[in-house]
Amino acid sequence: MITTTDKVHLKCDCVDGSIVNGIREIVFSYNLSAPPGYKIIKEPKIILYEKINKTRLESIQFFLEDPNHNPVEFNSETLMFTIQIIKN
Repeated sequence: MITTTDKVHLKCDCVDGSIVNGIREIVFSYNLSAPPGYKIIKEPKIILYEKINKTRLESIQFFLEDPNHNPVEFNSETLMFTIQIIKN
């Protein structure tokens, strides 16, 4: 299945990140620069730390969406990313 998506937003349910339609949730955005079937490796040029908007962190939900807020699927491929949480 070939996707027409060219940009992906990594979103999180517990951070005050970038604002989209009044909702703060985008942690990282990137363009898909490789054709389907190729490994994609992306690193931010600048690391920004976002404030967690929960007083107690019991779970974190991450999800990928295109610019139209549709879920992005990578055909059951394994996705890996690293987060860093710092207690202030």
